[in-house]
Amino acid sequence: MGETLRWLDMQTSRQSLSKKQDSFLQDIPVTYGIELYDGMLLVRVGDDLAEAITRLVRFAIAVANLW
Repeated sequence: MGETLRWLDMQTSRQSLSKKQDSFLQDIPVTYGIELYDGMLLVRVGDDLAEAITRLVRFAIAVANLW
């Protein structure tokens, strides 16, 4: 529900992410097959729901590691 990205945004007193953080944030969705749309994280679910959830969790961990 957008909490991962909001959490990252709250970890800094600056109004924006550093260039390095922003670059990593652009690469992470591609790596895990997650789409960012209008502040939401979208995961396309094929035949394997567990695999889609795992990708979403890995995405959240990767974003948390940016801090």
